[in-house]
Amino acid sequence: MQDHITSAGVFIFEALSIYGNGPPYFLGFAIMLNWYNRGRAFYYIAFLSAVGYLMNITKMAYHEPRPFMVNSDIKVYGCTAEYGNPSGHSFFASAGHFFIFLDVCHTKKSPKFSTALYSILLFLTVSLSFLVGFARFYVGVHTINQIVYGWSLGIFTAFYFHICLRDTIIKHVDKYLLSRKHNDSINYIKNITINSIVAAILFGSQIATYFIA
Repeated sequence: MQDHITSAGVFIFEALSIYGNGPPYFLGFAIMLNWYNRGRAFYYIAFLSAVGYLMNITKMAYHEPRPFMVNSDIKVYGCTAEYGNPSGHSFFASAGHFFIFLDVCHTKKSPKFSTALYSILLFLTVSLSFLVGFARFYVGVHTINQIVYGWSLGIFTAFYFHICLRDTIIKHVDKYLLSRKHNDSINYIKNITINSIVAAILFGSQIATYFIA
């Protein structure tokens, strides 16, 4: 493929790489935080945090080099010193697009979309996820297996959050905020302690993975 790379292709796929790096997801989540209920906003933040955590820990666990690190003949457009597996852009793209698609189209409060509009939204979800991953292959920074793994992990994470965690997280946060509104007794010390322990475990697991893997 590299024999047929054009300047226009590099420009387009580098732009897709920038798109897949996260800015649109952070913008979308910022909108959620400011204009939607806090329970749903926290759900989005929890998802974003989980994706970042999983991406970091899997890259360190596999410590697989990028293709240009092992083959100097590969022309690379855009460079990074991070490990290559899974592709973070593919992971973020598939996770982010499917997560938003499921949250908009597949909840009890979702509006009734026409078949045509639903098909368009599904097409955009799949095609944008695919294009971001293909862009990473085109510019020479990932192998196909790294991209496919990123797609798979992202889709799994999006569906897992939607099916297993969405309602639980939103109800928990809404219940907590309702307790504060009614001045009910809340054990802040207990909550802070539990959250601090969880944060320390997650942070420590990344450090441990780096040294052990």
